[in-house]
Amino acid sequence: MNAATLPADALSEIFELAIELARGSISLREAPFNLSHTCRWWRQLVLDNRRFWAYFDCCQDRNIHVRLALLWLQRSGDTIVRYGTGSFSATSSIADIQAWYQELLQHQSRWGTICLASKPGLSRPSHSMPLHDLSNLVAWDIFDWKPFCFSGDTDRASLPSTPLFILPPAADPPIAPRLRALRCEGLSDTMDTTSGLLVMLSH
Repeated sequence: MNAATLPADALSEIFELAIELARGSISLREAPFNLSHTCRWWRQLVLDNRRFWAYFDCCQDRNIHVRLALLWLQRSGDTIVRYGTGSFSATSSIADIQAWYQELLQHQSRWGTICLASKPGLSRPSHSMPLHDLSNLVAWDIFDWKPFCFSGDTDRASLPSTPLFILPPAADPPIAPRLRALRCEGLSDTMDTTSGLLVMLSH
């Protein structure tokens, strides 16, 4: 039996193994992208399976173009995502990177596991985004990310830059009831930031 005659469920299992071997790489040369350019049958199967696009990791040494990240997010549909983001290629403009984070935040209800690492030039985003629905978030890593603030509880004018994320007031209900792991490094050491992050842990 050759690959062209394998049933869709068998091929999907093989593709999932290929994606695991890619270890979170987001590349034109790695799965799932390269699988979608093999033949029409494989392409349709890969594009129809949104889980294939629900994971990548560029938090460490991988430098990707931000437009590829946007493509992964678009193709993941409504699935829960596991994304590690922060190390973009030098060809990615600051405007593109800001657009990526704003688009990612629009899908915050789909975050399952998220890693956010700062990038030079992102300390002054053009817009702030409120965190209001992290209902599927179970693990969150934040590295070297200072522009957090507490909506309504912090004097925005006193901040050194426009914050990318706005945390809800402590009186609000928890926005991440499933959160089980939170690791923070390099955040602004303020009571408001600490309190805001702990609110998401409360039930």
